[in-house]
Amino acid sequence: MKKNWYALLDSMKLPLAVLLVGYLLMGLNVITVKNEIISTALQTLVYIGYVIVDLFPLIVIIAYFGRKYEDSAPVNVGIICYLILNVMTMFFSRSSLASYFYTDLFTFSYDADTLYRPLNMGLLAAVIVIFIINITYRSSRKRYNYGMLPFISNDVWFFIEAVFFTLIVGALIVWQYPTIARFVVKCMRFVAINNTNPASLFLYSLYDKVMSLTGLHGIVEKGFWFGEYGGSWVNSEAVSFIGDANIWNAQLAADSLGKGVGRFCTNYYVVNLFMIPSLLVGYLLNVRDKMELRKAWGTCLLGLICSLLSGSALPVELSLAFIAPGLLMVHVILSSLTSMALAMMNVQLGFTLSAQSGYASAGTLLDFIRYFRTASLHSVALKVLIVGAISFVVYQIIIFLYYRFMSQDFLESDEGKNEMKDFVRALGGVDNIKMITSSPVSVIVVLHDNEKLDPKALLETRAYLVKERYFGYHIDYGPGSTALCRMIKKEAKELAECKEYHREA
Repeated sequence: MKKNWYALLDSMKLPLAVLLVGYLLMGLNVITVKNEIISTALQTLVYIGYVIVDLFPLIVIIAYFGRKYEDSAPVNVGIICYLILNVMTMFFSRSSLASYFYTDLFTFSYDADTLYRPLNMGLLAAVIVIFIINITYRSSRKRYNYGMLPFISNDVWFFIEAVFFTLIVGALIVWQYPTIARFVVKCMRFVAINNTNPASLFLYSLYDKVMSLTGLHGIVEKGFWFGEYGGSWVNSEAVSFIGDANIWNAQLAADSLGKGVGRFCTNYYVVNLFMIPSLLVGYLLNVRDKMELRKAWGTCLLGLICSLLSGSALPVELSLAFIAPGLLMVHVILSSLTSMALAMMNVQLGFTLSAQSGYASAGTLLDFIRYFRTASLHSVALKVLIVGAISFVVYQIIIFLYYRFMSQDFLESDEGKNEMKDFVRALGGVDNIKMITSSPVSVIVVLHDNEKLDPKALLETRAYLVKERYFGYHIDYGPGSTALCRMIKKEAKELAECKEYHREA
């Protein structure tokens, strides 16, 4: 099961790269210029970023089936089923839910009074469609073209089956979505009622991370940053402001910041400015192969820019789900604990809303520098800086321990030793290994005799992909790659010492 999960990384590389570009484009909304042509061009790029992020589930579907099958039918039917699923929820869902339970994707209206919008399903829609297509495609390949309806080809039968099951699942979602929405609202209301309790901020951050990783982060953001769960405030001119982010900006403009305002945004500075950079640095430090390091640093740099300037950690966090799931779980817990610690220290720091508030970028470097230089907020920003610096160091220690010990699913057990022996045997033995290095997800080997390599035997271990480079082989193995490489080097060293001993004897 773990092997299959790690193997998904190969299909997810392009969607994750596209998502990263989308958030980088959306981050351009912080730039304001007076030139109309340049301003229009920037708005166009920002809107393209919105579209890319909104279509991320569809991009995942296309990339997954394009990599899994050597057939265009699953890709085409997957796109159609995704559209059908959204259309089903668009026309048959209840309109009484809060606005953040709907998405603007595919939204349209017949007249000025009726607006049809699909339900916000996030990445759940992609998972559902992938599950349906996998089942119906495999069953259609086993169908014989005789008996009932022999004139229908297997591809057409596959399409009919996939659409039929998509309609059924769409009906079930429409039926059960209000129940799920009520549970989500209860969770948000519980946090909102107890927002002075640091434990509630821990739950909020934990809840926010889970929703973000499932593509439903907009629900939390609109509910707390711009909705009733973030509180309300009336200024001296009797103008009412709702939502934590709106209240922060209004009170900051009036120079009358109240206690607790910005509490739902503070942790983003620590995550975006310190935790994510530490994760990226830790990843690069564990890339031992020079060629892999050249490939990785550019991607990590873009991830760093996205986190610092666009205020989004999602592309990096989703990558962790496939690169190091255990490290992602640690990240979710620690980021939530940091949110609780900041609440206990009475540290609150909001973010500046840009003119284009369709995309709210919380926890950016530009905002942090601006608040650090503001006299009234300097001490608050300094506390965030101290907590962030500690988090950076703690993350480096955790990453070292993870790839040193925790990433070995088998640790030093007999199973691990047998796994290592099978892997080495598939490479042609220890004596056949000329050089071996690793990255956090792969093992790179150079062999004396390539004819001794047994790719089939390699794939029977935890390895899930073997690629030949112009100089050696690149073997995707998952988070245990660093530990496995270290064990093989240790075995080779012991063997060399044994041979040297016998020679001297």
